[in-house]
Amino acid sequence: MSDAQHIGSALQGRSDLDGNRIRSIAIVGGGTAGWLAASMLARALPGTRTAITLIESPEIGTVGVGEATIPPIIDLLRFLSINEEDFVRHTNATYKLGIKFTDWMVQGHTYWHPFGTFGAAINRRPFHHCWHKARAAGLEPRFNDYSLCAALGDEGKFLFPDRNPEGAASGLRYALHFDAILVARYLRAYAERLGVVRIERSVVGATRREDGFLDELQFSDQSRLRADLYIDCSGFRGVLIEQILGTG
Repeated sequence: MSDAQHIGSALQGRSDLDGNRIRSIAIVGGGTAGWLAASMLARALPGTRTAITLIESPEIGTVGVGEATIPPIIDLLRFLSINEEDFVRHTNATYKLGIKFTDWMVQGHTYWHPFGTFGAAINRRPFHHCWHKARAAGLEPRFNDYSLCAALGDEGKFLFPDRNPEGAASGLRYALHFDAILVARYLRAYAERLGVVRIERSVVGATRREDGFLDELQFSDQSRLRADLYIDCSGFRGVLIEQILGTG
């Protein structure tokens, strides 16, 4: 059976009881988006016999840039049961405690978006209430004095969160900055170990059902592929959502 046919085979032999069940998923596009989607689905659907296929164009490579993330990337690695140290080592990742915006409002103005907690409730009032009250009273509090993430960032330092909820660094959160090509390569190996099938094809069109939904993908080599669920990870090209469905 060819790669392009295996998803269609998953549609055979359905019973009336589970006719609406998703048995096959097609992801168009690789890169970090495509392989993240494939990895998450494969991790979330073990034992369901759901066929997951990722279609990667041989003509379009992964954008080779550094890619920024926010703290949920750490939660994602834990969900995938990926060892964080191994991931960091293989993707040339660096740690980050927040995002610093330079010349944000005007030249010379800097704004910090820290990932961790900042300030503390006073008389059960949220910290930002106290901050605005202080500003209204003519005071000029310095944000970094109330944010450990921002203070460490300005000093070029890093600290892992304290596992003790009473610890001074317990409110820290962090994310990663990594090489997108290396991450796609890492996640491809992970997803394929979980049974995701990768095929190299260029999508040139698709047939539509009477209700307007996608029916079958058409490839440049004349082969076709049908799935119950399609996910578009083709980036700005929007192969499915824009070029075929014209969603805007």
